[in-house]
Amino acid sequence: MHDRLHEEVVMRTRMIIISGLWLGVVLGGCESPGGSGGLLDLGQSGSEKWTIRCLHAEGPEHQLQAGLLADHLRKVRELRADRIRLVSTSNDSTIYYGQYVKVPSPETGRLIFPPEYLRDLAVIQRTTYNGQQYFRYAKPELLETGSVTAGIEQWDVANAKGRYTLQIAVFYNTPTFTERKEASEQYCKLLRQDGFVAYYRHEPARSFVFVGDFDESDIVKTPEGFKAGPRVEKLIRQREEEFRHTLENGYKIKRKAPDGQMVVPPSMLIPLPDKEVGQ
Repeated sequence: MHDRLHEEVVMRTRMIIISGLWLGVVLGGCESPGGSGGLLDLGQSGSEKWTIRCLHAEGPEHQLQAGLLADHLRKVRELRADRIRLVSTSNDSTIYYGQYVKVPSPETGRLIFPPEYLRDLAVIQRTTYNGQQYFRYAKPELLETGSVTAGIEQWDVANAKGRYTLQIAVFYNTPTFTERKEASEQYCKLLRQDGFVAYYRHEPARSFVFVGDFDESDIVKTPEGFKAGPRVEKLIRQREEEFRHTLENGYKIKRKAPDGQMVVPPSMLIPLPDKEVGQ
């Protein structure tokens, strides 16, 4: 029965919906050990890389100021001079240090910065120049990596045509899955191949997938607030198992609701960027 359903649904949508589990993206769990990747075959080669943003300078003398401070960091004994990068444009200059990949925490299994990063950040933050703490607010910054679906920038939710869209999925990295950006873009691509209007959005730690373009007529105002209208419900019913909930890394995961019950978070009709309710 499992194999027959698997074959039928893969042929229809290239995604698998069995027993309430969406398995179109197998994310390094028991169904796909060792990063074999499932249908999307994402592997483990796209680990997100981070750097330390030591200082950002603007103003008429930003290049001179940043250059002096970068040279000063290169002389700090606890740091490696070859890991310091100075990036300047006509408007600003930024000093970066190092490159890091998060590792699983021995206690929780969640991805955390490695000890090397914590040590380097502490050294940079306490470094002074002429008695001034220029690097006090040094912080991590995600290094942009290439996309497995290059050329789909127009699918970014910022380019959506409506005022609202339906959030149906969120992806985040785990110790066994490090391709949350690729997964969200691939899911978006699959949905569009099946005729749905789909979008993605990348944030520093999470990536989201949305379907549909909606406007004010699709929002029903009630004494309790806002709820989705008939056109949104019609879309949800086309893929009830996928579109009714906000899936996490491809699975239904229960979270504690305000009333204390453990439930799978529903999909959410959200206002698009710079298109807040009431505008």
